[in-house]
Parts: sequence; structure tokens; C-alpha cells
Amino acid sequence: MGYERYTRTVADEELVTTIEMQDYLKVDETEDTILIHRLLSGWTDWAKGYTWSSFKEETWRLDMEEWSAEVILRRNPVKSVDQIQYYDTADTLQVLAATEYTVYQEVPARVVIDTFPSLAERPDAVQITFKTENLEILPIARIGIMSLVALQHLQREDFKPDGPYISMAKRLFSAYRLNYY
Repeated sequence: MGYERYTRTVADEELVTTIEMQDYLKVDETEDTILIHRLLSGWTDWAKGYTWSSFKEETWRLDMEEWSAEVILRRNPVKSVDQIQYYDTADTLQVLAATEYTVYQEVPARVVIDTFPSLAERPDAVQITFKTENLEILPIARIGIMSLVALQHLQREDFKPDGPYISMAKRLFSAYRLNYY
């Protein structure tokens, strides 16, 4: 497999808002707003990456430079595959008929492609658009992320990059990590 790139095209609202986090921390200062927002964004992205999961419904696009008989979607759980598009040799965007591929939604989700039309040479020659969600762990993810943000916010003066944050985060989210192999 060659080049793969995942892009979130449509995201639901934030898992935890900055205002909710400020209320939780009992912080009113506007100077902390940017810090709290960045911590929330960072820990949310980290948790999604570590668990290989989306916590709410999100729409993704996977770009690939070539066909593969079986494509493993590395953002899970997959709710639906909306469309597969490709650029043909004339560099015209085409839609692959839904009858030409099968979607297996177990974790990890897979798309098995039956027909392989000729492609243009470009990194986004194949584009798979799909939706993900994992509402089951949403409350747990919220609590975990809020706890990590609170800990780091309270210890911001003594922050050490090699501190306990990542090991603590791994302990919080390990039970919900999707294992592919």
C-alpha cells in the first residue's frame, strides 16, 4: 500500500466545550481560555488517535494513490461508507458504483473492492468518504479528557514534558483502544 491520508471533513460539536471545562475548573480568567481550549483539543485528538476511535459522528475522507483489493479504514467504528470516488486516466472524477465494493463494519472496518478501473497518477486518485461514531464510550471519554485537562491545567507551572501525563492517559483509555491485529 502506498500513500494514505485521512481528513476529517465534517465534525460534530466538541466533545467537551471550553466553557464546560472552565466551569468544571471554576476558572473565570479569560487568559486561561486559550490554554484550556488548546489542552482540550490536544487531549481529545490524542485520545481519538490512541483509541483509533471517534467518540461522536464524524465524516472522514481517505485519499489513496492506488487501488487495493482490501482497504482497512483506520478510523473506527465505521457507521457507513458513503461513497468511493476515483480519478480516471483522463483525470476526471468518477464514482465507483456501490455494487463494485463490499463494506465489512467489524473492527477494523474493511472495504473490499471488486473492480479496479485505471487511475490517474495522483496522491488522491482514490477517495473513500465514510462516517464514524462510538457513542458507547462517549461519557467515559468525556470524563477521561476532562480529568487530563484538569490535571495538566492545575500543574501548568510545574509542567514537565516527561511527566506522568501520557502514562496516565494510556491507563485511562487502554480498555477502549481498538486493536487491529
